[in-house]
Amino acid sequence: MKHIICSSFGKDSNATALLALQHGEPLDEIIYTEVMFSKEISGELPEHTKFIYETAIPYFEKRGIPTRVLHAEKTYLDCFYHVVSRGNAQSAGPLAAIQVGKKN
Repeated sequence: MKHIICSSFGKDSNATALLALQHGEPLDEIIYTEVMFSKEISGELPEHTKFIYETAIPYFEKRGIPTRVLHAEKTYLDCFYHVVSRGNAQSAGPLAAIQVGKKN
């Protein structure tokens, strides 16, 4: 059985991984799923992205814990600008959205 932490590299995820190392708990891998705003721009704050790639990942890999970074095929912009091509969505235009404040 593999022991994996799904990490955001926030304070709670880091504390969990650090405690596992400190107490000799098995930890085979860390998985980080990065949400992308566009193909080039991360959805994370730039300071947090820098911390993840320049501090956290090297720290754990130096201690023998590999980190796998996952990216979805679609970005935030892909989902936001998705044109509805099937179904019964009734919107004012080609983009589907939640209508707020509209009275029937």
